[in-house]
Amino acid sequence: MGIEVNGREINFKYSVGAYMELERLCAEEGVETLDAYLDNPDNGRRIRNRIRFICILSLMGEKAAAFEAPGYRPQPLTYDEVATMTPREFADVFSEAVKACANDKKRTIEAVITKKTEAGA
Repeated sequence: MGIEVNGREINFKYSVGAYMELERLCAEEGVETLDAYLDNPDNGRRIRNRIRFICILSLMGEKAAAFEAPGYRPQPLTYDEVATMTPREFADVFSEAVKACANDKKRTIEAVITKKTEAGA
């Protein structure tokens, strides 16, 4: 999933790497408390936490895009770049990062059905 920011498409991904980084940020309670981390009652801390969340998912999304498309040059969002957004832009980008996180957390299993051949039967 992605969103256009400053004229470029930004990818977000909740990956193993993102989990490890978020676990480090939520060290006291663990990543299971991510919602509480992102909704900290202190306004300043809540915004800083959300900026970090956006940057982590952006970094992992951009890295994944580079693996999927050789020659792609990752350009993850930086802390300063997110911090200089308007409140509306910030809300939109945060919303996209949350959506990507929720989608990537869904476990999907694809079954591959093979036909038995007489030689393999």
